[in-house]
Amino acid sequence: FEPHPATQLDPETAPAVLTTWSQREALLREAGADEVRRLEPTPALLGSTPETFLDQLIQNHEPQVLVEGADFRFGRGRAGTIDTLRDLASARGVETIVVEPVDGVLDDLSLVRISSSLIRWLVRRGRVHDARRLLGRPWEVHGEVEPGEGRGRDLGVRTANLALNGYERLADGVYAGRARFPDASWRPAAICMGSRPTFEVDGPPVLEVHLLEGDADESYGRMLEVRLEHWLRDVVAYPDAGALVDQVRRDIARTRSLYVPEGSPA
Repeated sequence: FEPHPATQLDPETAPAVLTTWSQREALLREAGADEVRRLEPTPALLGSTPETFLDQLIQNHEPQVLVEGADFRFGRGRAGTIDTLRDLASARGVETIVVEPVDGVLDDLSLVRISSSLIRWLVRRGRVHDARRLLGRPWEVHGEVEPGEGRGRDLGVRTANLALNGYERLADGVYAGRARFPDASWRPAAICMGSRPTFEVDGPPVLEVHLLEGDADESYGRMLEVRLEHWLRDVVAYPDAGALVDQVRRDIARTRSLYVPEGSPA
C-alpha cells in the first residue's frame, strides 16, 4: 500500500514513513522482485468486503501465491484475518504463505519482536544502531539538499542541509554514518539533527551532513542519501562559536575513527 491506509481511515494516526515508496521499490527489486506495483488505499478499496477485496486483487494481478504476515488484516473494518485470507484464497486456487513473527536482539542483548512500530520508537530516541539491527541494514533517509545560512562554511565545516519531509522524526543528536549522491560512492559523514542552540536559531530542526571527503554545500537541489549508523552525543549549546567548532572537530575525528582504518592516508 502507498500511502499507508491510515491516511484514509484515520489521518491523525497515520505513521511517518521509515522508507519512501522509491526506497521500498528499490529494496524489493534488490531482493529479487521483477516488478513492484503500488496499491492505492482508496475509500472504495478499504471499504470493500474481504471477499471483494481478494477478488479484485486476483483479477488485477493474477497471483499464484500470496505472502503475508500473521497479523495481516484486510477488508472493511479490518474484518479479514490471515485465516480468512487463507480460506478465501484456497477456494480460488491461490496458495497463501504466512510469515511468522521474527525476533531480534538489541545492543543491550534484549530479545524483542521486530515491528515497524518498534523501529520507529528506536529512531525517535536516536537508537539508530538498534534500528539497524532490526532492519538488517542501516536506517536510510533521502532528501534534497537545501541552501542553509552558510554558517558551516564560515566555521570551516561545510554541511549539506536536508529536508526530511514525511520521514519518522529522528531524535536530536549528533550521529556518524555514511552519505552519497546517487551517482557517487558512500562516504563517511558526521551528521547533526536538530536546532542550533549555540546560535539561538528559531525554526524547524534540520539534518546537517558533513561529508568527510569532499564538499557538499554547492550541490543545492540534488538528492543526498544518508545512512544513520551510530549515535555520538546530544545537541547542546556552547558558550561561543569557537567552543562549538572544537566539539565538531572531535565529532569528525570520532566519525573518521569508525570508518577509516588506522594508518590510512584518509
